[in-house]
Parts: sequence; C-alpha cells; structure tokens
Amino acid sequence: MSAEFWQRWSAWRHGEPGSGTFADVMRVLRVYESFATFAAAQVPAERWTVLDLGCGAGQMAGPLARALTARGGSLGEYIGVDYGDAAFLTARVARELEREGVNGRFVAHDLARGLPAIKLDGPLLVTSCWGVTYLPLGKLGGVFDELAAVRPAAVCVNLISAGKFDRRVLTRKFLLDVTPRQVWASVRAFDPGPVRDLSLAFKALPRMRAFGDELAATVPLMPVEDLLGLLEQSGRSPHAIDRTALWGQTVNLAFCT
Repeated sequence: MSAEFWQRWSAWRHGEPGSGTFADVMRVLRVYESFATFAAAQVPAERWTVLDLGCGAGQMAGPLARALTARGGSLGEYIGVDYGDAAFLTARVARELEREGVNGRFVAHDLARGLPAIKLDGPLLVTSCWGVTYLPLGKLGGVFDELAAVRPAAVCVNLISAGKFDRRVLTRKFLLDVTPRQVWASVRAFDPGPVRDLSLAFKALPRMRAFGDELAATVPLMPVEDLLGLLEQSGRSPHAIDRTALWGQTVNLAFCT
C-alpha cells in the first residue's frame, strides 16, 4: 500500500462539496447516509463517541449525527482517523465538522501501525466506510484486537462487494443505472438537488476513471469474504449484515469485539 498514492489523491478524493470530486460521487450515491443509518441501528439511543477509521474528510460526521438523532440518541464527539495528506485533511475535516455543526477532531495516523494513542471517552461506536478495505488482513486483525481493549458497542464496516470494484462503477452508465429512482422522484417533486448532484458526479468521472485505474494497479481491495473469514477466525461473528447497500455494490456489516 502506497502512502504517497493516498496523499497525492487526497485533495481530489476529499474536495469540498460541489467541486466535482469523488466526494460528489459518494454523495449522489447516498453512500454515507445509507451506511450511517445502518450504523445507528446497531446501538441503543445514547450519546455516542464515534471513532471513524479511514475517515477521509469526515463526510460521515453529519450523516451519523442525523442518523443517531433520528433514533433518539446523539453524537457527542466524532473522531476521524486517516493518513492521507495530513495538513490538507486536518483543515478539510475542521471545515466539514463546522459545516455540519458536529463536535469532533481529526487524527492523522496510519492504521497499518494500529490504533492511534488517543483517549476514548463514553459509549463508543466504531465506523469505517471503505476506510479499512485497504489494510492487509493481518494488520486489520491487529486493529480489531486493539479495539477489543476499548470495548466499543459495535464496529460497523462498509466495503465493496467481492468482485464488484471494476470500471463499471466509475462510469456514467453506472450512475444512471443506480440513481434514476431518486433523480426522477426529485424531478416530479420539482426538487433540483439530486439532478444537480448527478451533474457534479458526472463532472468527476474522468478523474475518477484515472483514479480507479491507478488504484487497481496499486492497491488490492479486501473482498467481503476475506473480512468475514477474519472475523470467524477470531470469534467475532457479525450480528448484522446488509448486502443490499448501494444496490448490492457494497456490504454493510456490524460486529462486537
């Protein structure tokens, strides 16, 4: 895994909303909202500290706060961990947290070295939207072992389905395949938002294909079955699995450490 690769692509992957970046593609696909709803459903209605592993620019913070509130709980503190371009991400996460009105902080750290040395207070929910799919299984197993010591209520992971990460997910055809319901519903309701989001996602596709080609040549993504096998070997069977996320392109799973 190349730190230089992730640092070089940080600005495009985690650009400001509305600038035609990877973040706009994730938003039009409703990845963050879908995963946040799944994660919030795994814990009781309390005030949670969220540890977001591989957090990118903190795009999960707002959706998680809203999903927890909708279930009668709340997000007390959001802690995002990532190891891309540290200076860029520190400032970017701060802007995202301010924009969403979420209390939180960013920790620049490579999870391949385990969890960062930070204090975690209160009931803990751990999330990772694609963020741990880049770790070797052995390193990820070490992270899970460390999490067992801080005893989170649940660890929720979203990752690409085995065999699903191909160029089809980086094309206009894919976006048009998976988004028509929300786009046409918005047209009927005279809401321009989803149509505008889709146009921004189209703007990102040329760079996204270049990113995808380099990613495929540089970083092996973890198949779902490998993660399930790792959990089984360590006695951490998932208590919830959703294989329909992103119209079957990704899988949500939750387990206790």
